[in-house]
Amino acid sequence: MVVMFTILTLNCCLWPVGTRGTVCSAQKEERCNIIPDVLNNTDIAICQEVFSWFENKWIHLMKPYLNHTWIDSDIHSGLWTMTRFTILSQIFIPCNYLCLYSFTHPLGFLHTTISINMHVVHIINVHMLTDEATCFFECFEKLYKQQLDHLLSYVKSLHGNWIIGGDFNVDGNDLLIQWFLIHLKKLGKISYYHPMVNTCNENVSYANHTSKHMKVDHFYTNMEIKDCRVLYENVSDHYPVIATILLP
Repeated sequence: MVVMFTILTLNCCLWPVGTRGTVCSAQKEERCNIIPDVLNNTDIAICQEVFSWFENKWIHLMKPYLNHTWIDSDIHSGLWTMTRFTILSQIFIPCNYLCLYSFTHPLGFLHTTISINMHVVHIINVHMLTDEATCFFECFEKLYKQQLDHLLSYVKSLHGNWIIGGDFNVDGNDLLIQWFLIHLKKLGKISYYHPMVNTCNENVSYANHTSKHMKVDHFYTNMEIKDCRVLYENVSDHYPVIATILLP
């Protein structure tokens, strides 16, 4: 019997007020109450940039919705994975050679293993290096590819069904992502989603000019993506992206 489930990715950009000077940060309390309703429309939610000042608020708000698990975001770059399904395990895989905006927030990916109708499914929540960070690093392309290599090696070690999703910070037609896709396809049959429309929110002041990349939230899986769409909810500097997955 084919099982169908939904997964949503959202970079929440839930920084403290003044940290990045964005409209999103200034409206954090308002968004704090809206985002859980958006996440309630899915079976699995993977979020990026949920920083620790927000934890207690979300613990209260998310109780009626999803089973929430999270990583201490002061250390692990604010990756949260929440789901209605049974969580079997969760581990943060750091990319120790990379940091986000400062050297106190290492990038990496969050691997959550869940059970769906007795099937084990691996959820990889990803936040990739941004070209904004070139002020810290000599070569963005070199380090981004190093992060993709790390992700590829990790996925190769998994058994069974898996899905990678999150904020890749570059468009799907970028040469780095095309390189990643070529090597990912060597693992077997792959379905993927590269958005054709912007997933960065044009209503946020800096989103229009700090990066040439605006279609940055992707999904990759060895299952089948039945459909995928962008939700135009003004809750962050990214729009939520939701995919329907067929589990054979």
